[in-house]
Amino acid sequence: MAENKKIYISENKNLLNELKKLVLNDKVDNMNLYINKIKKYAEKVRPTKKKEKGISTSQIRIIFGELKKIRKNGDLVELQKLRMKLAYTGGRGNDDLKDFTNCLDEIIVQINDKKGIDNLYEFVEGLICYLKFYGDRD
Repeated sequence: MAENKKIYISENKNLLNELKKLVLNDKVDNMNLYINKIKKYAEKVRPTKKKEKGISTSQIRIIFGELKKIRKNGDLVELQKLRMKLAYTGGRGNDDLKDFTNCLDEIIVQINDKKGIDNLYEFVEGLICYLKFYGDRD
């Protein structure tokens, strides 16, 4: 059982690292590959009745709402302030949510233009879409 948990955590972290690289890339060469990675990550972290782990859309809705405002204004200072809300959200959640918010924090540190904000927004939006598709517990 412990071995399965380690594999689960390792696979999810690997996917997040791959996604982080794609989000930070100014030009995604293969959009289908990118979307499929988001889809695969959402499928792996969706909450189910059988497990306490996972990420639900309600857990990241506040983050998404803030990103929507930041994207509209292109405000890099507000984007940096979002890191504090990510820490709060991650600290209240399980390991999956903590890993996800930590990944977003690492991405935000490296964003320095509007295109980066757009990429981050699209990543979180895609995750929400696929979490709903796979049926999170909301």
